Amino acid sequence: MRVAFDDRCPLCRSTAEFLRGRCEAVFVPLESKAGRAIASRVPAAERGRSIHVELADGTVRWGVDALLEVAGSWPAARPFARAASRSRAARAALAGLYRAVAAVRPRRGARGPPV
Repeated sequence: MRVAFDDRCPLCRSTAEFLRGRCEAVFVPLESKAGRAIASRVPAAERGRSIHVELADGTVRWGVDALLEVAGSWPAARPFARAASRSRAARAALAGLYRAVAAVRPRRGARGPPV
């Protein structure tokens, strides 16, 4: 799995650095060739708002769906990710939390419009 993230956002960058080596993902800057290729398959409205994940089969996910894919590849978070992905209420709560964090993430240098 490849994860395209906003490397100019301090929160995004520190999260990617924390997860490197902890989960089964390769983190690529959004502005890299690989990052742009992944982002080109995400709806335009989501490109500056969320992380993007390309799975091994070529499927692209973004936002909470991408977050659950990354969490599911991290052994410590795998049980949470599995449970959350099966529960409508958990997904809704996670989506709200995701939007709240995205809305207040550091904006200096970060790409995209405020959420």
